[in-house]
Amino acid sequence: MSVNIYMDYMSQPSRAILAYCLAAEIPHKVVEIRLAKLAHKDSEFLKINPFGKVPAIEDQGFTLFESHAILTYLANKHAKTDSFYPKDLKKRALIDAYLHWHHLNTRRCALLFQASNPQFFPGMKLPSVESETKAVKRILKTLEDVFLKDGKYLCGQDSISIADISAACEIAQLYMTNYDLNQHTKLKEWLDRCLAHPAMKEAHKVFFKVLGKIKPNPKL
Repeated sequence: MSVNIYMDYMSQPSRAILAYCLAAEIPHKVVEIRLAKLAHKDSEFLKINPFGKVPAIEDQGFTLFESHAILTYLANKHAKTDSFYPKDLKKRALIDAYLHWHHLNTRRCALLFQASNPQFFPGMKLPSVESETKAVKRILKTLEDVFLKDGKYLCGQDSISIADISAACEIAQLYMTNYDLNQHTKLKEWLDRCLAHPAMKEAHKVFFKVLGKIKPNPKL
């Protein structure tokens, strides 16, 4: 039986769920919920996630929302290997620490994306590009200094984990802004490494296709 992933390809947390399922070889089916068409407000989808947000999953009658809860659930139940979410308690705790930090920090990249693309959010009161650029710069420096340091992947892992998948999907959204990721040398190398993973490439196909239309020459 496959897991139904309710997602929008332009949603960073949605791409993280898809990428993990692809990487961990978890059988799945994508049920596309187009945010631009307000499909997340449909009464049938609200039975899956009463908050009307993506991603969400349905696994043999069990429904779950919130991307990091989904990632850890899938890792605990379906993963064939623990390389993405180690069973070692100390290694797992370090990944959990990042996943908790992510919500009020790395996730803020979404605000810079919104501020930089007001055409996608008509009628919304958006923050200024200047304030969000300053916040993102501070957050990415902390991510680089505290969670990445001199390692190849976050939290001292030797291979890509669900922390990297979640963070990289979020930070990739900055390609739809004028933020220059090259000012964070180690972080940019890490991001390139993550996005080169076959599962991440597949999960970002639609995203990069749309990016090519919005910004024909993005600073990759």
